[in-house]
Amino acid sequence: MKLLILYLTFHFIFSKKLIFVLTHFRHGARAPVSLDENNYDLFKQKWLYPGELTVVGQRMHYLIGRHNHERYIDQLNFLSKNFNSNEIHILSTNFNRTIQSALAQFQGLYYLNSSFNDRINDNQKKISNPPINITKDIQNEIDKLNLINSALPQFLQTIPINIINNIEYDMEIYDVSYCVDKVIEYAKINFESDLFKKLLNEFNNKFSKSFNKFFNQIGNYSIPYIINLCDQFISDIYDGRDLNFLEYFYNINLNDLENYCLDFGRINSFFSLITDNNNSLLYSMMTPFFRELLNYMKNRIDIDINNITNDNSIPKFVMFSGHDASLGSMETFIIKAFNITEESFFVNPIYSSSCFFEVYRKENSTNKKFLDYSDYIVDYIFNDKLMKSWDFNEFYSIIISKLWSKEQINNYCEFNKETNISDPRITLKYIILLLLIFIFTLVAFNLYLFIKYLISDDPELNKFLEN
Repeated sequence: MKLLILYLTFHFIFSKKLIFVLTHFRHGARAPVSLDENNYDLFKQKWLYPGELTVVGQRMHYLIGRHNHERYIDQLNFLSKNFNSNEIHILSTNFNRTIQSALAQFQGLYYLNSSFNDRINDNQKKISNPPINITKDIQNEIDKLNLINSALPQFLQTIPINIINNIEYDMEIYDVSYCVDKVIEYAKINFESDLFKKLLNEFNNKFSKSFNKFFNQIGNYSIPYIINLCDQFISDIYDGRDLNFLEYFYNINLNDLENYCLDFGRINSFFSLITDNNNSLLYSMMTPFFRELLNYMKNRIDIDINNITNDNSIPKFVMFSGHDASLGSMETFIIKAFNITEESFFVNPIYSSSCFFEVYRKENSTNKKFLDYSDYIVDYIFNDKLMKSWDFNEFYSIIISKLWSKEQINNYCEFNKETNISDPRITLKYIILLLLIFIFTLVAFNLYLFIKYLISDDPELNKFLEN
Protein backbone atom coordinates (compact mmCIF):
# COMPACT_ATOMS: atom_id res chain seq x y z
CA MET A 1 0.00 0.00 0.00
CA LYS A 2 2.83 2.38 0.85
CA LEU A 3 4.49 1.61 -2.49
CA LEU A 4 1.24 2.36 -4.32
CA ILE A 5 0.85 5.69 -2.50
CA LEU A 6 4.48 6.52 -3.29
CA TYR A 7 3.97 5.65 -6.97
CA LEU A 8 0.78 7.74 -7.23
CA THR A 9 2.46 10.69 -5.49
CA PHE A 10 5.48 10.46 -7.82
CA HIS A 11 3.24 10.16 -10.87
CA PHE A 12 1.11 13.15 -9.81
CA ILE A 13 4.10 15.38 -9.17
CA PHE A 14 6.32 14.47 -12.08
CA SER A 15 4.04 13.34 -14.91
CA LYS A 16 3.48 15.90 -17.63
CA LYS A 17 1.28 16.69 -20.61
CA LEU A 18 2.79 17.19 -24.07
CA ILE A 19 1.60 20.32 -25.89
CA PHE A 20 4.19 20.94 -28.64
CA VAL A 21 6.94 19.14 -30.58
CA LEU A 22 9.50 20.39 -33.07
CA THR A 23 11.72 17.76 -34.69
CA HIS A 24 14.79 18.76 -36.67
CA PHE A 25 16.50 16.01 -38.64
CA ARG A 26 19.22 15.39 -41.17
CA HIS A 27 18.38 13.74 -44.47
CA GLY A 28 19.08 10.02 -44.84
CA ALA A 29 21.93 8.27 -46.64
CA ARG A 30 22.72 9.87 -49.98
CA ALA A 31 24.99 9.63 -53.00
CA PRO A 32 28.29 11.56 -52.88
CA VAL A 33 27.94 15.22 -53.80
CA SER A 34 30.91 15.08 -56.19
CA LEU A 35 31.13 12.48 -58.97
CA ASP A 36 32.88 12.27 -62.34
CA GLU A 37 31.14 12.96 -65.64
CA ASN A 38 29.78 9.38 -65.72
CA ASN A 39 28.57 9.54 -62.09
CA TYR A 40 31.30 7.26 -60.72
CA ASP A 41 32.97 8.04 -57.41
CA LEU A 42 36.64 7.64 -56.50
CA PHE A 43 36.05 4.00 -55.54
CA LYS A 44 34.55 3.09 -58.93
CA GLN A 45 31.02 2.96 -57.56
CA LYS A 46 28.24 3.99 -59.94
CA TRP A 47 25.50 6.37 -58.76
CA LEU A 48 22.39 7.70 -60.42
CA TYR A 49 22.96 11.39 -59.63
CA PRO A 50 25.16 13.34 -57.17
CA GLY A 51 23.74 14.04 -53.73
CA GLU A 52 20.46 12.17 -54.18
CA LEU A 53 18.75 10.22 -51.37
CA THR A 54 19.33 6.46 -51.63
CA VAL A 55 16.93 3.61 -50.86
CA VAL A 56 18.76 3.24 -47.53
CA GLY A 57 18.06 6.90 -46.78
CA GLN A 58 14.38 6.39 -47.60
CA ARG A 59 14.17 3.38 -45.29
CA MET A 60 15.93 5.27 -42.48
CA HIS A 61 13.32 8.00 -42.44
CA TYR A 62 10.37 5.69 -42.92
CA LEU A 63 11.44 3.88 -39.73
CA ILE A 64 11.83 7.18 -37.87
CA GLY A 65 8.27 7.94 -38.95
CA ARG A 66 7.08 4.60 -37.57
CA HIS A 67 8.88 5.37 -34.32
CA ASN A 68 7.14 8.76 -34.15
CA HIS A 69 3.78 7.09 -34.85
CA GLU A 70 4.25 4.80 -31.86
CA ARG A 71 5.32 7.65 -29.60
CA TYR A 72 3.07 10.55 -30.60
CA ILE A 73 -0.05 8.72 -31.81
CA ASP A 74 -0.21 5.34 -30.07
CA GLN A 75 1.45 6.09 -26.71
CA LEU A 76 0.92 9.81 -26.02
CA ASN A 77 -2.25 10.30 -28.09
CA PHE A 78 -0.77 13.63 -29.12
CA LEU A 79 -1.46 13.57 -32.88
CA SER A 80 -4.73 12.55 -34.49
CA LYS A 81 -4.99 9.03 -35.88
CA ASN A 82 -6.18 10.61 -39.13
CA PHE A 83 -3.70 13.01 -40.71
CA ASN A 84 -4.66 16.59 -39.98
CA SER A 85 -2.65 19.11 -42.01
CA ASN A 86 -3.45 21.81 -39.42
CA GLU A 87 -1.65 19.84 -36.72
CA ILE A 88 1.54 19.17 -38.66
CA HIS A 89 3.75 21.69 -40.47
CA ILE A 90 6.58 20.30 -42.61
CA LEU A 91 9.55 22.41 -43.72
CA SER A 92 12.43 21.36 -45.92
CA THR A 93 15.45 22.93 -47.52
CA ASN A 94 15.37 23.13 -51.29
CA PHE A 95 17.23 19.87 -51.93
CA ASN A 96 15.79 16.64 -53.31
CA ARG A 97 17.33 14.58 -50.52
CA THR A 98 15.75 16.65 -47.73
CA ILE A 99 12.35 16.79 -49.42
CA GLN A 100 12.38 13.03 -50.02
CA SER A 101 13.49 12.40 -46.42
CA ALA A 102 10.50 14.38 -45.14
CA LEU A 103 8.18 12.45 -47.47
CA ALA A 104 9.56 9.08 -46.37
CA GLN A 105 9.33 10.00 -42.70
CA PHE A 106 5.76 11.14 -43.10
CA GLN A 107 4.76 7.87 -44.80
CA GLY A 108 6.09 6.12 -41.70
CA LEU A 109 4.25 8.50 -39.38
CA TYR A 110 0.98 7.64 -41.13
CA TYR A 111 1.85 4.23 -42.50
CA LEU A 112 -0.07 1.63 -44.53
CA ASN A 113 -2.35 0.33 -41.77
CA SER A 114 -3.14 3.77 -40.36
CA SER A 115 -6.40 5.57 -40.91
CA PHE A 116 -6.32 8.37 -43.47
CA ASN A 117 -8.67 11.20 -44.25
CA ASP A 118 -8.06 10.79 -47.97
CA ARG A 119 -10.94 8.34 -48.49
CA ILE A 120 -12.98 8.42 -51.69
CA ASN A 121 -16.65 7.49 -52.08
CA ASP A 122 -18.39 5.92 -55.07
CA ASN A 123 -19.62 9.21 -56.49
CA GLN A 124 -16.16 10.74 -56.20
CA LYS A 125 -14.72 7.74 -58.02
CA LYS A 126 -17.02 8.43 -60.99
CA ILE A 127 -15.94 12.04 -61.36
CA SER A 128 -12.25 11.61 -60.63
CA ASN A 129 -11.11 10.89 -64.20
CA PRO A 130 -8.90 13.72 -65.49
CA PRO A 131 -9.29 15.18 -69.01
CA ILE A 132 -7.06 12.62 -70.72
CA ASN A 133 -7.54 9.79 -73.19
CA ILE A 134 -8.71 6.76 -71.21
CA THR A 135 -6.69 3.99 -72.80
CA LYS A 136 -7.09 0.31 -72.00
CA ASP A 137 -4.24 0.40 -69.49
CA ILE A 138 -5.63 3.49 -67.79
CA GLN A 139 -9.07 1.86 -67.61
CA ASN A 140 -7.52 -1.21 -65.99
CA GLU A 141 -5.90 1.04 -63.40
CA ILE A 142 -9.22 2.80 -62.75
CA ASP A 143 -10.92 -0.59 -62.27
CA LYS A 144 -8.27 -1.60 -59.72
CA LEU A 145 -8.56 1.73 -57.90
CA ASN A 146 -12.34 1.37 -57.72
CA LEU A 147 -11.87 -1.74 -55.57
CA ILE A 148 -10.35 0.31 -52.74
CA ASN A 149 -11.60 3.27 -50.75
CA SER A 150 -8.45 5.37 -50.55
CA ALA A 151 -7.60 8.12 -53.02
CA LEU A 152 -4.24 6.56 -53.90
CA PRO A 153 -3.08 2.93 -54.05
CA GLN A 154 -1.02 1.46 -51.19
CA PHE A 155 -2.66 4.03 -48.87
CA LEU A 156 -0.13 6.64 -50.02
CA GLN A 157 -0.87 10.09 -48.66
CA THR A 158 -0.24 13.42 -50.36
CA ILE A 159 1.14 16.02 -47.97
CA PRO A 160 2.14 19.69 -48.12
CA ILE A 161 5.88 20.30 -47.75
CA ASN A 162 6.94 23.93 -47.41
CA ILE A 163 10.25 24.70 -49.06
CA ILE A 164 12.44 27.10 -47.13
CA ASN A 165 13.32 30.03 -49.36
CA ASN A 166 17.12 30.30 -49.31
CA ILE A 167 16.98 33.74 -50.91
CA GLU A 168 15.39 35.32 -47.85
CA TYR A 169 17.96 36.32 -45.27
CA ASP A 170 15.67 35.24 -42.44
CA MET A 171 16.24 31.62 -43.40
CA GLU A 172 19.86 31.81 -44.54
CA ILE A 173 20.79 29.17 -41.95
CA TYR A 174 19.68 26.64 -44.55
CA ASP A 175 21.68 28.12 -47.40
CA VAL A 176 25.16 26.70 -47.98
CA SER A 177 26.27 30.16 -49.07
CA TYR A 178 25.24 31.77 -45.78
CA CYS A 179 27.55 34.63 -44.81
CA VAL A 180 30.00 33.17 -47.31
CA ASP A 181 32.82 35.66 -46.72
CA LYS A 182 32.91 34.87 -43.00
CA VAL A 183 32.66 31.12 -43.60
CA ILE A 184 35.62 31.24 -46.02
CA GLU A 185 37.57 33.40 -43.56
CA TYR A 186 37.11 30.87 -40.75
CA ALA A 187 37.80 27.92 -43.06
CA LYS A 188 41.18 29.40 -44.02
CA ILE A 189 42.05 29.95 -40.37
CA ASN A 190 40.98 26.43 -39.43
CA PHE A 191 42.86 24.71 -42.24
CA GLU A 192 46.04 26.34 -40.92
CA SER A 193 45.32 25.37 -37.31
CA ASP A 194 47.29 22.78 -35.34
CA LEU A 195 44.20 20.56 -35.10
CA PHE A 196 43.79 20.32 -38.87
CA LYS A 197 47.51 19.83 -39.36
CA LYS A 198 47.26 16.92 -36.93
CA LEU A 199 44.30 15.45 -38.84
CA LEU A 200 46.14 15.87 -42.12
CA ASN A 201 49.26 14.14 -40.78
CA GLU A 202 47.15 11.32 -39.35
CA PHE A 203 45.57 10.61 -42.73
CA ASN A 204 48.84 10.75 -44.64
CA ASN A 205 50.60 8.54 -42.08
CA LYS A 206 47.81 5.95 -41.96
CA PHE A 207 46.34 5.87 -45.45
CA SER A 208 48.39 7.74 -48.06
CA LYS A 209 50.65 4.81 -48.97
CA SER A 210 47.68 2.52 -49.60
CA PHE A 211 45.69 5.14 -51.50
CA ASN A 212 48.70 6.00 -53.63
CA LYS A 213 48.78 2.36 -54.66
CA PHE A 214 45.04 2.38 -55.36
CA PHE A 215 45.10 5.64 -57.35
CA ASN A 216 48.48 4.82 -58.92
CA GLN A 217 50.06 8.08 -57.79
CA ILE A 218 52.60 9.41 -55.30
CA GLY A 219 52.61 12.13 -52.67
CA ASN A 220 50.50 13.27 -49.75
CA TYR A 221 46.89 14.40 -49.69
CA SER A 222 45.45 17.87 -49.02
CA ILE A 223 42.51 18.75 -46.78
CA PRO A 224 40.10 19.50 -49.68
CA TYR A 225 40.96 16.13 -51.24
CA ILE A 226 40.37 14.33 -47.93
CA ILE A 227 37.00 16.07 -47.55
CA ASN A 228 35.94 14.80 -50.96
CA LEU A 229 37.38 11.31 -50.42
CA CYS A 230 35.68 10.91 -47.04
CA ASP A 231 32.34 12.13 -48.37
CA GLN A 232 32.44 9.49 -51.09
CA PHE A 233 33.67 6.74 -48.79
CA ILE A 234 30.99 7.40 -46.13
CA SER A 235 28.30 7.50 -48.84
CA ASP A 236 29.46 4.09 -50.08
CA ILE A 237 29.53 2.60 -46.58
CA TYR A 238 26.07 3.88 -45.63
CA ASP A 239 24.61 2.62 -48.89
CA GLY A 240 25.94 -0.88 -48.22
CA ARG A 241 28.47 -0.87 -51.07
CA ASP A 242 31.08 -3.62 -51.01
CA LEU A 243 34.47 -1.95 -50.52
CA ASN A 244 36.23 -5.02 -49.12
CA PHE A 245 38.62 -4.96 -52.07
CA LEU A 246 40.25 -1.91 -50.46
CA GLU A 247 41.12 -4.05 -47.46
CA TYR A 248 42.11 -7.19 -49.36
CA PHE A 249 44.21 -5.64 -52.11
CA TYR A 250 45.32 -2.28 -50.70
CA ASN A 251 45.56 -2.95 -46.96
CA ILE A 252 43.11 -0.16 -46.03
CA ASN A 253 41.35 -0.90 -42.73
CA LEU A 254 37.73 0.04 -43.49
CA ASN A 255 36.75 0.48 -39.83
CA ASP A 256 39.70 2.79 -39.18
CA LEU A 257 38.94 4.82 -42.30
CA GLU A 258 35.23 5.09 -41.40
CA ASN A 259 36.02 6.31 -37.87
CA TYR A 260 38.57 8.77 -39.22
CA CYS A 261 36.17 10.16 -41.85
CA LEU A 262 33.30 10.53 -39.39
CA ASP A 263 35.51 12.36 -36.93
CA PHE A 264 37.10 14.49 -39.64
CA GLY A 265 33.67 15.43 -41.00
CA ARG A 266 32.42 16.44 -37.56
CA ILE A 267 35.45 18.62 -36.88
CA ASN A 268 35.50 20.10 -40.37
CA SER A 269 31.82 21.07 -40.21
CA PHE A 270 31.72 22.64 -36.76
CA PHE A 271 35.24 23.53 -35.71
CA SER A 272 34.85 27.08 -36.99
CA LEU A 273 31.75 27.52 -34.85
CA ILE A 274 33.39 26.09 -31.76
CA THR A 275 36.58 28.16 -32.11
CA ASP A 276 34.80 31.47 -32.80
CA ASN A 277 35.49 33.21 -29.49
CA ASN A 278 32.72 35.76 -29.95
CA ASN A 279 30.24 33.18 -31.35
CA SER A 280 29.34 35.75 -34.01
CA LEU A 281 29.06 33.35 -36.93
CA LEU A 282 27.16 30.82 -34.80
CA TYR A 283 24.63 33.21 -33.29
CA SER A 284 23.97 35.05 -36.54
CA MET A 285 23.57 31.74 -38.38
CA MET A 286 21.20 30.12 -35.87
CA THR A 287 19.08 33.15 -35.00
CA PRO A 288 16.36 32.40 -37.61
CA PHE A 289 15.91 28.81 -36.44
CA PHE A 290 15.73 29.56 -32.72
CA ARG A 291 13.55 32.63 -33.18
CA GLU A 292 11.06 30.50 -35.05
CA LEU A 293 11.31 27.71 -32.46
CA LEU A 294 10.58 30.13 -29.60
CA ASN A 295 7.63 31.62 -31.46
CA TYR A 296 6.09 28.18 -32.01
CA MET A 297 6.61 27.23 -28.37
CA LYS A 298 5.26 30.48 -26.94
CA ASN A 299 2.18 30.46 -29.18
CA ARG A 300 1.28 26.87 -28.27
CA ILE A 301 1.76 27.63 -24.57
CA ASP A 302 -0.51 30.71 -24.92
CA ILE A 303 -3.18 28.49 -26.46
CA ASP A 304 -2.84 26.05 -23.55
CA ILE A 305 -2.85 28.77 -20.88
CA ASN A 306 -6.06 30.18 -22.31
CA ASN A 307 -7.56 26.69 -22.43
CA ILE A 308 -8.42 27.02 -26.09
CA THR A 309 -9.38 23.62 -27.49
CA ASN A 310 -8.98 22.54 -31.10
CA ASP A 311 -6.97 25.63 -32.02
CA ASN A 312 -4.87 24.64 -35.02
CA SER A 313 -3.86 28.16 -36.05
CA ILE A 314 -0.39 27.21 -34.78
CA PRO A 315 0.76 23.65 -35.61
CA LYS A 316 1.60 21.47 -32.65
CA PHE A 317 4.01 19.19 -34.53
CA VAL A 318 6.67 20.85 -36.72
CA MET A 319 9.14 18.93 -38.89
CA PHE A 320 12.37 20.54 -40.18
CA SER A 321 14.21 18.48 -42.81
CA GLY A 322 17.78 19.73 -43.03
CA HIS A 323 21.45 18.84 -43.14
CA ASP A 324 24.35 18.01 -40.87
CA ALA A 325 25.32 21.70 -40.96
CA SER A 326 21.94 22.92 -39.68
CA LEU A 327 21.65 20.14 -37.09
CA GLY A 328 25.23 20.40 -35.84
CA SER A 329 25.07 24.20 -35.70
CA MET A 330 21.91 23.90 -33.63
CA GLU A 331 23.72 21.59 -31.19
CA THR A 332 26.67 23.97 -30.98
CA PHE A 333 24.35 26.93 -30.32
CA ILE A 334 22.82 25.13 -27.33
CA ILE A 335 26.26 24.19 -25.99
CA LYS A 336 27.47 27.79 -26.22
CA ALA A 337 24.26 29.44 -25.00
CA PHE A 338 23.92 27.27 -21.91
CA ASN A 339 27.66 26.91 -21.19
CA ILE A 340 27.49 23.11 -21.41
CA THR A 341 30.91 21.57 -20.79
CA GLU A 342 30.24 17.85 -21.26
CA GLU A 343 31.97 16.73 -24.45
CA SER A 344 29.42 13.94 -24.93
CA PHE A 345 26.63 16.52 -25.28
CA PHE A 346 27.59 17.11 -28.92
CA VAL A 347 26.41 14.15 -31.02
CA ASN A 348 27.83 13.73 -34.51
CA PRO A 349 24.79 14.28 -36.80
CA ILE A 350 25.26 11.28 -39.08
CA TYR A 351 22.66 10.43 -41.72
CA SER A 352 19.05 10.54 -40.42
CA SER A 353 20.05 11.93 -37.02
CA SER A 354 17.13 13.75 -35.42
CA CYS A 355 16.44 15.92 -32.41
CA PHE A 356 13.18 16.77 -30.68
CA PHE A 357 12.18 19.83 -28.69
CA GLU A 358 9.16 18.78 -26.62
CA VAL A 359 7.16 21.26 -24.52
CA TYR A 360 5.20 19.86 -21.59
CA ARG A 361 2.79 21.32 -19.10
CA LYS A 362 3.67 20.15 -15.60
CA GLU A 363 0.83 17.94 -14.49
CA ASN A 364 0.93 19.32 -10.95
CA SER A 365 -0.12 22.65 -12.48
CA THR A 366 -3.45 21.29 -13.71
CA ASN A 367 -5.36 22.35 -10.61
CA LYS A 368 -4.04 25.91 -10.69
CA LYS A 369 -6.65 28.54 -11.39
CA PHE A 370 -4.29 30.49 -13.62
CA LEU A 371 -1.43 28.96 -15.59
CA ASP A 372 1.69 30.88 -16.56
CA TYR A 373 4.97 30.16 -18.34
CA SER A 374 6.53 28.75 -15.18
CA ASP A 375 4.19 25.76 -15.52
CA TYR A 376 5.97 24.49 -18.64
CA ILE A 377 9.20 22.64 -19.33
CA VAL A 378 11.27 21.93 -22.45
CA ASP A 379 12.84 18.52 -23.10
CA TYR A 380 15.68 18.28 -25.62
CA ILE A 381 16.08 14.79 -27.12
CA PHE A 382 18.75 13.76 -29.60
CA ASN A 383 18.59 10.36 -31.34
CA ASP A 384 16.19 9.07 -28.69
CA LYS A 385 18.32 10.19 -25.75
CA LEU A 386 17.07 12.85 -23.35
CA MET A 387 19.94 15.33 -23.32
CA LYS A 388 18.56 18.08 -21.06
CA SER A 389 15.40 19.60 -19.56
CA TRP A 390 14.76 23.26 -18.80
CA ASP A 391 11.98 25.30 -17.27
CA PHE A 392 10.46 27.17 -20.18
CA ASN A 393 11.22 30.59 -18.68
CA GLU A 394 14.91 29.70 -18.37
CA PHE A 395 15.07 28.22 -21.86
CA TYR A 396 13.31 31.20 -23.41
CA SER A 397 15.26 33.93 -21.61
CA ILE A 398 18.69 32.44 -22.33
CA ILE A 399 17.96 31.71 -25.98
CA ILE A 400 16.35 35.09 -26.65
CA SER A 401 19.37 36.86 -25.16
CA LYS A 402 21.65 35.26 -27.77
CA LEU A 403 19.58 36.06 -30.86
CA TRP A 404 20.67 38.76 -33.27
CA SER A 405 18.53 41.37 -34.98
CA LYS A 406 18.23 41.30 -38.74
CA GLU A 407 20.26 44.52 -38.88
CA GLN A 408 23.08 42.91 -36.87
CA ILE A 409 23.13 39.92 -39.20
CA ASN A 410 23.14 42.09 -42.31
CA ASN A 411 25.96 44.24 -40.96
CA TYR A 412 28.06 41.29 -39.77
CA CYS A 413 27.72 39.42 -43.06
CA GLU A 414 28.00 42.68 -45.01
CA PHE A 415 24.76 41.98 -46.85
CA ASN A 416 24.21 45.74 -47.04
CA LYS A 417 27.41 46.49 -48.94
CA GLU A 418 26.69 47.82 -52.43
CA THR A 419 29.48 45.68 -53.83
CA ASN A 420 28.10 42.55 -52.21
CA ILE A 421 24.70 41.86 -53.71
CA SER A 422 23.79 38.78 -51.70
CA ASP A 423 20.19 38.50 -52.89
CA PRO A 424 19.95 36.94 -56.40
CA ARG A 425 16.70 38.83 -56.92
CA ILE A 426 18.58 42.13 -56.55
CA THR A 427 21.19 40.92 -59.02
CA LEU A 428 18.42 40.07 -61.51
CA LYS A 429 16.86 43.50 -61.05
CA TYR A 430 20.20 45.17 -61.84
CA ILE A 431 20.63 43.03 -64.96
CA ILE A 432 17.09 43.82 -66.18
CA LEU A 433 17.59 47.53 -65.45
CA LEU A 434 20.88 47.63 -67.41
CA LEU A 435 19.27 45.73 -70.27
CA LEU A 436 16.35 48.17 -70.41
CA ILE A 437 18.74 51.13 -70.36
CA PHE A 438 20.72 49.58 -73.22
CA ILE A 439 17.56 48.94 -75.28
CA PHE A 440 16.25 52.45 -74.60
CA THR A 441 19.59 54.00 -75.59
CA LEU A 442 19.73 51.94 -78.78
CA VAL A 443 16.15 52.86 -79.76
CA ALA A 444 16.73 56.54 -78.96
CA PHE A 445 19.94 56.63 -81.00
CA ASN A 446 18.28 55.02 -84.02
CA LEU A 447 15.31 57.35 -83.70
CA TYR A 448 17.71 60.29 -83.64
CA LEU A 449 19.43 59.07 -86.81
CA PHE A 450 16.08 58.51 -88.53
CA ILE A 451 14.89 62.04 -87.74
CA LYS A 452 18.26 63.38 -88.83
CA TYR A 453 17.83 61.52 -92.11
CA LEU A 454 14.39 63.02 -92.69
CA ILE A 455 15.43 66.61 -92.15
CA SER A 456 18.96 66.50 -93.55
CA ASP A 457 19.93 67.86 -96.99
CA ASP A 458 23.45 66.45 -96.84
CA PRO A 459 23.65 63.79 -99.64
CA GLU A 460 26.68 62.07 -98.09
CA LEU A 461 24.93 61.76 -94.69
CA ASN A 462 21.77 60.47 -96.38
CA LYS A 463 23.76 57.89 -98.31
CA PHE A 464 25.49 56.73 -95.06
CA LEU A 465 22.17 56.46 -93.21
CA GLU A 466 20.56 54.57 -96.08
CA ASN A 467 23.37 52.02 -95.95
